[in-house]
Amino acid sequence: MLLEARRNVAEKFGETELLRLYRQLAGLDPVMVPPPSQELLERCVPLTTEKDAHVLAAALACQAKCLLTLNKQHLLTDLVQSANLSVQMLTPGDFLNEVVRKHDQPA
Repeated sequence: MLLEARRNVAEKFGETELLRLYRQLAGLDPVMVPPPSQELLERCVPLTTEKDAHVLAAALACQAKCLLTLNKQHLLTDLVQSANLSVQMLTPGDFLNEVVRKHDQPA
């Protein structure tokens, strides 16, 4: 998925933003997880596409709380949203709005 992000950022935004992505990633402490099982991949294909099933399956396999995506055509769909999955699908903007909303709530 990092290779896909790298390719997309480089193609859509250029080298400056790609370097910015690398700097941001360097400040994280990522956890690498094994690829999702073939069974999980096959369960995800009917919800999205064969090309995008690995993204959804990986989020489910690592028990992610949310998956940030701009893919409205294949991942941010009514079908995926109504599948009662353990992962919440959000755009990066919606995610940031949630963070701000939760931060602004009184304790």
